[in-house]
Amino acid sequence: MGKGQRTIEHDLFGGSPKEEGINSQKKGSKNELAAANWCGLWFGGTFHRVPRSGGLHWKNVNGITGDIISDDAKFPFCVETKFYKRVFVPLYLRNNSIIYKFWEQVYHDADSIGAYPLLIVRENGMPKAEWYIFMELHLGQILDSEFDCLWEYEGYREQIVGYRASTLLENVDGKAFVRFLKK
Repeated sequence: MGKGQRTIEHDLFGGSPKEEGINSQKKGSKNELAAANWCGLWFGGTFHRVPRSGGLHWKNVNGITGDIISDDAKFPFCVETKFYKRVFVPLYLRNNSIIYKFWEQVYHDADSIGAYPLLIVRENGMPKAEWYIFMELHLGQILDSEFDCLWEYEGYREQIVGYRASTLLENVDGKAFVRFLKK
């Protein structure tokens, strides 16, 4: 049915047709593709969306979790992406922030394959190719100490630190960061 088209239900019971909402699945898929491209720019290499991401967990196949995977079998991160209507990321995240719900998922998936969790979050209205990137606090400390990254906490609590994707891309050599983590 086309956008705003009348149905029998509208004719029988009145009212006007509702506008169709945003297709969340398409929105998420486009976000995953764009985030995979960003990962390729920052980390180097090739990244792909996991088929039916979020719903695919092959038994006895290590590394197939999250939304994005690398061609590099030794890539140290499990990557989860989210595109959410509104994510308020102040200097300190509120205890009820949706980020913690997202973090729980990626943390669990990463733990199951022995990888570091990496959460890539985009909200409606963000500039193209911009996300909030969340990782474990100790990885942020490595970025600061080993790569002299002048970084700001975009948001953290306990063991989570967040950055803008553009900040990481401009200030940190992602390939060198991955090599450091693989040691």
